[in-house]
Amino acid sequence: MKLVKRSSVLLIAAIALVVLVTLIAQYSTEAQFPGGGGGPGGNRAGGGAPGGRPGGFDMKSMIMNSLESSWAYISFEMELDDAMMPKVRKVFKEQWDAQKKMAEEMGDSAGGGDPMQAMQEMNSEVDKLKEKRNGKLKDILSTEEMEKFTKWEKAQSQTQRRRRS
Repeated sequence: MKLVKRSSVLLIAAIALVVLVTLIAQYSTEAQFPGGGGGPGGNRAGGGAPGGRPGGFDMKSMIMNSLESSWAYISFEMELDDAMMPKVRKVFKEQWDAQKKMAEEMGDSAGGGDPMQAMQEMNSEVDKLKEKRNGKLKDILSTEEMEKFTKWEKAQSQTQRRRRS
Protein backbone atom coordinates (compact mmCIF):
# COMPACT_ATOMS: atom_id res chain seq x y z
CA MET A 1 0.00 0.00 0.00
CA LYS A 2 2.81 2.36 0.91
CA LEU A 3 4.55 1.52 -2.37
CA VAL A 4 1.43 2.35 -4.42
CA LYS A 5 0.98 5.65 -2.58
CA ARG A 6 4.64 6.56 -3.10
CA SER A 7 4.58 5.68 -6.80
CA SER A 8 1.38 7.76 -7.25
CA VAL A 9 3.11 10.76 -5.69
CA LEU A 10 6.15 10.26 -7.93
CA LEU A 11 3.93 9.93 -11.00
CA ILE A 12 2.07 13.15 -10.18
CA ALA A 13 5.38 14.95 -9.53
CA ALA A 14 6.78 13.69 -12.84
CA ILE A 15 3.69 14.84 -14.75
CA ALA A 16 3.83 18.26 -13.06
CA LEU A 17 7.51 18.55 -13.97
CA VAL A 18 6.82 17.68 -17.62
CA VAL A 19 4.01 20.26 -17.80
CA LEU A 20 6.23 22.90 -16.19
CA VAL A 21 9.13 22.21 -18.57
CA THR A 22 6.72 22.31 -21.56
CA LEU A 23 5.32 25.68 -20.49
CA ILE A 24 8.78 27.12 -19.94
CA ALA A 25 9.94 25.85 -23.34
CA GLN A 26 6.87 27.26 -25.06
CA TYR A 27 7.22 30.66 -23.43
CA SER A 28 10.94 30.96 -24.12
CA THR A 29 10.63 29.98 -27.80
CA GLU A 30 7.53 32.04 -28.57
CA ALA A 31 8.07 34.57 -31.36
CA GLN A 32 8.50 37.99 -29.86
CA PHE A 33 7.86 41.35 -31.40
CA PRO A 34 11.04 43.37 -32.07
CA GLY A 35 11.85 45.56 -29.12
CA GLY A 36 10.35 43.08 -26.67
CA GLY A 37 6.94 43.03 -25.15
CA GLY A 38 3.59 42.31 -26.76
CA GLY A 39 2.75 42.32 -30.42
CA PRO A 40 1.04 45.01 -32.46
CA GLY A 41 -1.19 47.00 -30.19
CA GLY A 42 0.11 45.18 -27.15
CA ASN A 43 1.63 46.79 -24.12
CA ARG A 44 5.24 47.69 -24.64
CA ALA A 45 7.50 49.90 -22.64
CA GLY A 46 7.29 53.34 -24.19
CA GLY A 47 4.02 52.54 -26.00
CA GLY A 48 3.46 52.96 -29.68
CA ALA A 49 4.72 50.83 -32.48
CA PRO A 50 8.22 49.37 -32.50
CA GLY A 51 10.68 51.75 -34.05
CA GLY A 52 7.99 54.41 -34.11
CA ARG A 53 6.78 57.14 -31.88
CA PRO A 54 4.82 56.58 -28.68
CA GLY A 55 1.11 56.49 -29.35
CA GLY A 56 1.29 54.18 -32.35
CA PHE A 57 2.47 56.62 -35.04
CA ASP A 58 4.96 54.39 -36.83
CA MET A 59 6.29 56.45 -39.71
CA LYS A 60 8.63 53.77 -41.05
CA SER A 61 5.87 51.18 -41.43
CA MET A 62 3.62 53.70 -43.09
CA ILE A 63 6.35 54.58 -45.58
CA MET A 64 7.26 51.00 -46.45
CA ASN A 65 3.86 49.24 -46.46
CA SER A 66 2.55 50.58 -49.77
CA LEU A 67 5.83 49.77 -51.51
CA GLU A 68 5.75 46.23 -50.14
CA SER A 69 2.17 45.81 -51.39
CA SER A 70 3.08 47.13 -54.83
CA TRP A 71 6.05 44.77 -55.05
CA ALA A 72 3.90 41.81 -54.05
CA TYR A 73 1.24 42.72 -56.61
CA ILE A 74 3.66 43.19 -59.48
CA SER A 75 5.62 40.05 -58.54
CA PHE A 76 2.78 37.61 -57.93
CA GLU A 77 -0.42 38.95 -59.45
CA MET A 78 0.75 40.40 -62.76
CA GLU A 79 2.56 37.24 -63.87
CA LEU A 80 5.33 39.13 -65.64
CA ASP A 81 7.84 37.37 -67.83
CA ASP A 82 10.81 36.00 -65.86
CA ALA A 83 13.21 38.02 -68.03
CA MET A 84 11.52 41.26 -66.90
CA MET A 85 11.70 40.60 -63.18
CA PRO A 86 15.38 41.52 -62.62
CA LYS A 87 14.75 44.89 -64.29
CA VAL A 88 11.58 45.46 -62.27
CA ARG A 89 13.36 44.37 -59.11
CA LYS A 90 16.13 46.91 -59.73
CA VAL A 91 13.59 49.72 -60.05
CA PHE A 92 11.80 48.67 -56.86
CA LYS A 93 15.12 48.26 -55.04
CA GLU A 94 16.01 51.87 -55.86
CA GLN A 95 12.70 53.05 -54.42
CA TRP A 96 13.11 50.72 -51.41
CA ASP A 97 16.53 52.19 -50.61
CA ALA A 98 15.28 55.77 -51.02
CA GLN A 99 12.21 55.18 -48.85
CA LYS A 100 14.20 53.33 -46.22
CA LYS A 101 16.62 56.25 -46.00
CA MET A 102 13.71 58.68 -45.81
CA ALA A 103 12.05 56.62 -43.06
CA GLU A 104 15.26 56.59 -41.03
CA GLU A 105 15.70 60.35 -41.45
CA MET A 106 12.11 61.02 -40.48
CA GLY A 107 12.45 58.63 -37.56
CA ASP A 108 15.51 60.53 -36.34
CA SER A 109 13.65 63.84 -36.45
CA ALA A 110 10.32 62.51 -35.14
CA GLY A 111 10.87 63.62 -31.56
CA GLY A 112 8.57 66.59 -31.76
CA GLY A 113 6.50 68.46 -34.25
CA ASP A 114 3.14 67.86 -35.78
CA PRO A 115 2.57 64.24 -36.83
CA MET A 116 0.02 65.31 -39.46
CA GLN A 117 2.52 67.67 -41.06
CA ALA A 118 5.16 64.95 -40.99
CA MET A 119 2.70 62.55 -42.65
CA GLN A 120 1.89 65.08 -45.38
CA GLU A 121 5.59 65.66 -46.06
CA MET A 122 6.18 61.92 -46.12
CA ASN A 123 3.28 61.34 -48.54
CA SER A 124 4.59 64.06 -50.82
CA GLU A 125 8.06 62.49 -50.90
CA VAL A 126 6.66 58.98 -51.43
CA ASP A 127 4.51 60.27 -54.31
CA LYS A 128 7.62 61.73 -55.96
CA LEU A 129 9.43 58.40 -55.57
CA LYS A 130 6.42 56.55 -57.04
CA GLU A 131 6.38 58.87 -60.04
CA LYS A 132 10.07 58.28 -60.60
CA ARG A 133 9.59 54.51 -60.24
CA ASN A 134 6.61 54.45 -62.59
CA GLY A 135 8.57 56.43 -65.18
CA LYS A 136 11.23 53.71 -65.13
CA LEU A 137 8.63 50.93 -65.17
CA LYS A 138 7.09 52.38 -68.35
CA ASP A 139 10.34 51.49 -70.12
CA ILE A 140 10.04 47.87 -68.93
CA LEU A 141 6.34 47.00 -68.87
CA SER A 142 3.95 46.98 -71.79
CA THR A 143 1.31 49.70 -71.97
CA GLU A 144 -1.37 47.23 -70.81
CA GLU A 145 0.75 46.01 -67.90
CA MET A 146 1.52 49.56 -66.83
CA GLU A 147 -2.16 50.51 -66.99
CA LYS A 148 -3.08 47.45 -64.92
CA PHE A 149 -0.42 48.28 -62.32
CA THR A 150 -1.30 51.99 -62.02
CA LYS A 151 -5.02 51.16 -61.82
CA TRP A 152 -4.33 48.73 -58.97
CA GLU A 153 -2.08 51.23 -57.17
CA LYS A 154 -4.68 53.97 -57.47
CA ALA A 155 -7.32 51.68 -55.96
CA GLN A 156 -4.94 50.82 -53.10
CA SER A 157 -4.25 54.50 -52.46
CA GLN A 158 -7.97 55.28 -52.31
CA THR A 159 -8.54 52.39 -49.90
CA GLN A 160 -5.78 53.66 -47.60
CA ARG A 161 -7.17 57.18 -47.63
CA ARG A 162 -10.62 55.89 -46.68
CA ARG A 163 -9.14 53.95 -43.76
CA ARG A 164 -7.41 57.07 -42.46
CA SER A 165 -10.58 59.18 -42.65
